[in-house]
Amino acid sequence: MKKLMLLTVFFLLIPERANAVRLKELAQVHGVRPNQLVGYGLVVGLNGTGDDRQVGFTIQSVAAMLSRMGLRVDPSKLTLKNVAAVTVTAELPPFVRTGTKVNVKVASIGNAKSLKGGLLVATPLKGFNGKVYMIAQGSLVINIPSAGNIRDVNLTSGMVVNGGLVEKEVPVRLSDSGCLSLALNKPDFTNANRIARAVNAHFGSSISYASTSGNVQVKIPQAYQGTKLVQFISIMEGLEIIPDAKAKVVVNSKTGTVVIGAGVTISTCAISHAGISLQVGPSKNSGKTGLHFIGGSSLGDIVDALNSLGVAPSDLASIFRMLKNAGALHGELEVQ
Repeated sequence: MKKLMLLTVFFLLIPERANAVRLKELAQVHGVRPNQLVGYGLVVGLNGTGDDRQVGFTIQSVAAMLSRMGLRVDPSKLTLKNVAAVTVTAELPPFVRTGTKVNVKVASIGNAKSLKGGLLVATPLKGFNGKVYMIAQGSLVINIPSAGNIRDVNLTSGMVVNGGLVEKEVPVRLSDSGCLSLALNKPDFTNANRIARAVNAHFGSSISYASTSGNVQVKIPQAYQGTKLVQFISIMEGLEIIPDAKAKVVVNSKTGTVVIGAGVTISTCAISHAGISLQVGPSKNSGKTGLHFIGGSSLGDIVDALNSLGVAPSDLASIFRMLKNAGALHGELEVQ
């Protein structure tokens, strides 16, 4: 029987300061984000593993490319096996400057068998506004392990390392009318309020407030406006916040891994499942068989006991579902 693994996270047993994280882990300045780019291109130089004539748009693309180079060809007479039509994608980081090189990903959209050894021809990458921000070109790299079954390797997608050349910058406006907006990675009213309080406490004035669960408005102090804006943001990012965590239990029904967050409690209950009797009450009852836990026992203690009995992962997930359905498990339950 598969042995269960128990991973528990008991935040309440650790000093509060140990739970503090930097503000930059919880939120980011609004507008400072990457942008997704996409393009359509051709990979050439394949060793007979490219698209065949059934992929008509590949032949049309090759004919159009040759036409732009001053060569007129009849698409119906083209027989290509060393060319593949591909999508090219990249992520444009914030504040990137013209001339910066970034990695691009390439994936076949035809019936090519392999892109190994191919060369991506110059491909414009556009944002969703239709403007070209990058040109991609270069040799493809496909990660093929030295050991293992080659059949398990995806040969129809790869990467061009530093193959994307930034041609156009995306303007980023940090402040608006002397104010900054902090966007929480995971909206939460408590965390938004704690961020605002931490900023106010550090700078000694009420310059910040939580407008929504996912947004904190910050007025830039006069001393940090202008050329010291980056310094102000850096100071804020380093502020320590004690985030509020949800009372949550995550159970992997395949491996039996259990992760228990802070605040999860168990009320008085009794469960019988697959020959296992589980009771949680005000006191232990030695006159009955099964597992008995007094009130206040942690969920970790219960999982430890079930683990010692060799309970199957699927049974463990079922027990947690029953506890939740009965209203005895107080916290969010996620079964994977």
